[in-house]
Amino acid sequence: MSRKTRDTDTDWKRVAEQDPFWGVLSGEEYRKDSMNTATFERFMASGEQYVESLFALIGRHLRSGFSPVRCLDVGCGVGRLLIPLAKRVREAVGVDIAPAMLELCLKPAADMAKKDIK
Repeated sequence: MSRKTRDTDTDWKRVAEQDPFWGVLSGEEYRKDSMNTATFERFMASGEQYVESLFALIGRHLRSGFSPVRCLDVGCGVGRLLIPLAKRVREAVGVDIAPAMLELCLKPAADMAKKDIK
C-alpha cells in the first residue's frame, strides 16, 4: 500500500500569500480583507501577551530569573512571537518556509530595532 504525502510547504506558502495573518491566528478579524492598523496592533499585542505569560510561567515553575540570551523561532510567520522574543533576548532569529511571511515580518522587526536604537 503506497501512502500519498501532502506537500505542506506548498500549502503554507499559499496561505502566506493569500491570507497571512489569518494563517497565524485563524480568527475572522485577521482575514486579509479585515486587517487595518487597529487589528494589526491587536494581533501583535496578542503575541506580546503570550510571550510575557510564557516567560512568567517558566520563571515560576522551571527557572527563577529566566533570561535567555538567544532564541530561534522556527516558523516565525509574520513575527507575532519573534518580535516580543527579540525584546527579551540579545539575539533572535526567525525562519519560515514562506517568503511572504518573512517579508511581512521585516517591517515590524525593523521598526522595533529603530525604537531600540533611539
